[in-house]
Amino acid sequence: MECLDLFVRYASLTGPNRIRAMKSDLTALLTRLQVIDDGALQEGKRTKRIIHFTTPVKELSVAAIDANGILLSGSPQDFMEGEQCTVITSDERMYTGTLWKCYAGLSVRLDEMVSTVEDIVNLGIQAGNWVEADPRVHVTQRRFIKARNLRAISSFAILICALEKLQKEGRTLAKETEICIYFDGKTTDRRDFSGVSEGTYCPEDFEESLRIEALAITAENGLDEYSVALQGEALERIAKKKNIPYKTISGMGKGNILAAAFQVDGFSERGHKEGIEATVSLLSSYLSE
Repeated sequence: MECLDLFVRYASLTGPNRIRAMKSDLTALLTRLQVIDDGALQEGKRTKRIIHFTTPVKELSVAAIDANGILLSGSPQDFMEGEQCTVITSDERMYTGTLWKCYAGLSVRLDEMVSTVEDIVNLGIQAGNWVEADPRVHVTQRRFIKARNLRAISSFAILICALEKLQKEGRTLAKETEICIYFDGKTTDRRDFSGVSEGTYCPEDFEESLRIEALAITAENGLDEYSVALQGEALERIAKKKNIPYKTISGMGKGNILAAAFQVDGFSERGHKEGIEATVSLLSSYLSE
């Protein structure tokens, strides 16, 4: 599958289905996979190198149900009024609706015959349930990809594309590697992991680490959609050696970081095939050296 197609696939899926698809794809590439209690995926052997990142899952959630309907929490809420959405219950029943502004912020008008709080609760909807806006995924003829949630799925999609690239080219991991992924929002109010970054479970016995990010393009950071953003001498050396287009980033702490960059404009986030492929090329080269 082409990397842009993988972005489309992940961006089009709802939270639980997206996690299952991600797990299935990673299982096909790695021999040992363990799901730990907060929804993270962790490849199961001892490590010398760590690849880690967070994949946001729950953009919005049900905060409360009252006489005015389903009230939401989460961010960002700007530009979202009038968008179609799906409410996902704890047992994965799905109800469509429309996002609209109310006295308390953002709410959902369900596409169901409900008129009371009890009617809504009887559907299985409760506080903490996921709410996902329609991603509106679109790929243009010029190979731009636009969607609501590109940055949320970017790090994982790039990892899968890099591992697939290694397999297709007959290359292997140069070092024993452990992949630590935290699906932010899988559970609520739980941040008791210790490790490389907050919210990410990682062991301590590693020699080097790499964090995969997805960044928004701003006038200050000078990034673009057509190159990989990176931090770290090792990554910059590889990019120069392989003639991979790149931009340097700073102010993100210590260690090696690579990222694809996206334009963020209201409801939509936009990336380009060239920048995504540059990020994949750098990651696959890093893993095999």
